Amino acid sequence: MGGRRGGSVMCSRRPPLQQGGAAVGANMSKLNDPRAPLAESKRTAALLRDARSVLRRIDTMAATAAAVEDDSLELLGAARSAAEHLVSHLSRRQQSEQRGMKQAVRRLR
Repeated sequence: MGGRRGGSVMCSRRPPLQQGGAAVGANMSKLNDPRAPLAESKRTAALLRDARSVLRRIDTMAATAAAVEDDSLELLGAARSAAEHLVSHLSRRQQSEQRGMKQAVRRLR
């Protein structure tokens, strides 16, 4: 087995998970942090609030544009569709995160 000393198996001194450098270390601490799911849930809730606010603002702009018969209604329709899609996506993500947190609490009991 002395001939394998210079091979790639013996040459690597780092475990495979740490070869990514500082970014991997940051992700590992995030995975081990018990507060990480709560922080992620709060970020998702804030994004969802903002997305709903944008959707309301687009509705207000569309009402104003319709009153003046502006040509921008088509663009506002596209923006509204994108905002609705974002709200839907964030709502599903929030529900998924809430289910995961509830399951984690049940496992701790």
